[in-house]
Amino acid sequence: MAGLFWTGFSLAFSLKNDYQSYACLFGATLFYSCVLLLVFLPAAVANQSAEDAKDVIISLPGWFPQHYNELKIYVRKKFKQRKSKFTLWKIYKIDKSLIISTLGTLLSYGFLIGTLGTVQNTNT
Repeated sequence: MAGLFWTGFSLAFSLKNDYQSYACLFGATLFYSCVLLLVFLPAAVANQSAEDAKDVIISLPGWFPQHYNELKIYVRKKFKQRKSKFTLWKIYKIDKSLIISTLGTLLSYGFLIGTLGTVQNTNT
């Protein structure tokens, strides 16, 4: 994320006006964006799949009413309520909305730091 922020900030507030520096910074931004998506998307899909599988297992006793009590006991014994496997330091579950939140945070910090840099340059 730091690399994505740095390249995006450099791309937005670059003082050089040549084609090569823009192409290099754009390529680096694209690379870091792909790395970020390669980390977050599989984790988000795996968490969603785990939730779907848990919902199916929990609803299993209702599908077979003749064995309802036995299945309910077995499901509760084997499949206790477990937390999501992919989290950010066990604080926040990784899901698809995290990707949008991350990009919004990077954009906001980029604007703040870019504005701070322009204000400091005008005072001198």
